[in-house]
Amino acid sequence: MDRRFLQTCNRYQERNKKDQEQQGKDLAAWSLHLQGYLSLINLSKNKKIISVAGARPNFMKLAPIEREFRKHKTLFKHLIVHTGQHYDYLLSKVFFKDLELPEPDIYLGAGSGTHAEQTAKIMVEFEKVVEKEKPDLVIVFGDINSTIACALVCSKTHIKGTEGTIPVAHVESG
Repeated sequence: MDRRFLQTCNRYQERNKKDQEQQGKDLAAWSLHLQGYLSLINLSKNKKIISVAGARPNFMKLAPIEREFRKHKTLFKHLIVHTGQHYDYLLSKVFFKDLELPEPDIYLGAGSGTHAEQTAKIMVEFEKVVEKEKPDLVIVFGDINSTIACALVCSKTHIKGTEGTIPVAHVESG
């Protein structure tokens, strides 16, 4: 393996220990926000929630949320979409393993390009996901191209039979 890659992994593991402590605090605050969002949707059926991650910092924010959703499988069907914005497969795999995240349900394969090209690729592919999956809520993380692309798709996608669009929850930390 590449020496820089291993150094990056070691730095990540050191940061991860500190971040896990912070994530516990962030999760408590996030849970209160999630309860607010969930009060907007009827919980009479199994709700489909899509979490969108596209870069390594997003995976760290996603991890505690995924663990909470696993505890409530009867209420939620939680799908993870990896946009592929940061597309190093080995490094992504390390993060998913270390953070005990399941493999993404959907991989968009955005790859590289200018900000506009990458955002456009993500929007086109995520729109297909939204049309097929019909989520009740989409969770986006951070401030990357994937975040704005998927939030914009949700804000422009109308829910059949209503005047509404797909609700979006934004998770940021720091």
